[in-house]
Amino acid sequence: MLALLAHVALGLSPTYTLVQPIVTDGGAAFVVPQSFADKCAIALVRQLGTAACTRGSTYDCSNSGSMWTAGNCAGLFNCNDVDNIDCDSRGAPSGNKSCACGSPEPPHPGPAPSPPRGNRTSIPMPHTQQISAIGFELEMFLHFSIDTFTSALDPTLFAPNAATLNVSQWVSVAKSMGARVAALTSKHEKGFCLWPSKFSNFTIAHSPTVGDRDLVQEFVTACRAQGIKPGLYFTTTDTYNKDNPNKAQIQLDQMTELTTLYGDDIAYFWFDHHAAPTWDSIDDIVRKNQPQCAMLGPDCWLTGQETGFSEYPMWHGVDTTDNTTHGRPVTADATNGNPHGVWFKVWESDCSNYKGCHPWFFGGDTPQSLELMMEHWESSYGRGQNYILNLPPSKDGIITPKMAAAAAAFGVERHRRYGPGSSAPDTKSECELARGSGRMAQWGSSVPAGARDAQLLEVSGPFDRIFISEDVIHDGQLVAQYVVETCDTVVTRDDGEGVVGTGPGCGEKEWTRVVGPNMSKYGGVTIGTHHIDLLNVSLTARTKFARLRLLEVLPAPTLPMISFRVLHVGAS
Repeated sequence: MLALLAHVALGLSPTYTLVQPIVTDGGAAFVVPQSFADKCAIALVRQLGTAACTRGSTYDCSNSGSMWTAGNCAGLFNCNDVDNIDCDSRGAPSGNKSCACGSPEPPHPGPAPSPPRGNRTSIPMPHTQQISAIGFELEMFLHFSIDTFTSALDPTLFAPNAATLNVSQWVSVAKSMGARVAALTSKHEKGFCLWPSKFSNFTIAHSPTVGDRDLVQEFVTACRAQGIKPGLYFTTTDTYNKDNPNKAQIQLDQMTELTTLYGDDIAYFWFDHHAAPTWDSIDDIVRKNQPQCAMLGPDCWLTGQETGFSEYPMWHGVDTTDNTTHGRPVTADATNGNPHGVWFKVWESDCSNYKGCHPWFFGGDTPQSLELMMEHWESSYGRGQNYILNLPPSKDGIITPKMAAAAAAFGVERHRRYGPGSSAPDTKSECELARGSGRMAQWGSSVPAGARDAQLLEVSGPFDRIFISEDVIHDGQLVAQYVVETCDTVVTRDDGEGVVGTGPGCGEKEWTRVVGPNMSKYGGVTIGTHHIDLLNVSLTARTKFARLRLLEVLPAPTLPMISFRVLHVGAS
């Protein structure tokens, strides 16, 4: 892929020592620099209309959208001491100049007005941490804190049974569910710390039963042992320290502890009540100490329902209230996003595994039914969002048997329907009937070589799910309208040389549309990272062929790469 390196944080040494080139399928050679501690990066990306390269950003200075070898970028500037680069004055080849230097994340320009919304054509692109977050797909929340035992601000009332408290069991439940990330409430809203923080007296160190333990350490250790990415919930909403004049510094000191004491592979910080400018310094601490880590706030965002159901359509772009990556999405973009928003966000939906998605802390051993769990999954992940499901441990410090069994059943059924997901995208699920993929042009437009204006699948039986995805990582989110149609007749064709094949027997006006704009509240518009359309199987009972067409594609230097699958799920 031409944009192969756009999502990889590549290191660049001060002497620009290079390793062997990677040759892409387009024939262009990209030289990969070796890494070093400063994590200065070269990336090849597409971002039009910019005349200068700024440290930490990725720009196309030529305004052409074309790419060039990363090896040439290495000779342009020293990433350690240059803050602003004018590519045209640095000896880069004329024309196709695309280079970048600095942190994998684009820097925020500071509070400033956003460009007029109606005049934009740029496509927001994910940076390195967001690409990692796109791959999370399913996460597990673990709400366990003083709230599990009492509403009082007394750390001695945090008294789980030391003999039964089993953090490894929590992580094993996450693994059985198929979660890729588990996120523990290291410090929830009351301010209680599950680690012995040196900057507060409201911590596990004062527990009468487990005061000698560090649950954050136990948690990250268990995650690593079981192949789950560790994540931590944290908030500055600290009731215990609300009147402390040093409250702000306490939050910074505690974030420094969490980002320096527990290894260098924290995958996710789930920041509750994140809003600029309060959180700016905390975000910066994470970027410094855990540069690979995605954050809810600058990188990801919630649609805010806490119902298990996400909004649609869903665009990954947003404008923010202060025009920085730290800020919250503006009201107009907070629910559905914006195709030309300044900032890319990975969207997420959250729910606790009880009917009604609440409470967050332990509320008994009565989990959601498998049917409801799958409905939430298909209504969140299936609308372009990651899904984080809370399974709160009990006062005994374990995830209860029924809750654990529900999580395992959820994992089995998800795998039956959709397979292992992006971790093994070529693996077909038990329910999959047919699949195709390729670059697609808008229907009715000119079709360049190597692309098509429709994807056609020969289907071996009725289907009730359609799974579609765009390669948002490399191309951005481009599809604005699509349709899926079916044909019930087959014709046999002879090419005149004895080669016989079959194809759809429907004329252009004879195809039956089963998904399209205005047909359903939840389909026919955006696709994004992943989209699931649910159908009544009676609509496809006699289907022999399914066809995908894109009715509207946003202008961009590349056509969207689309994956198209049909499945028959049936009864769980």
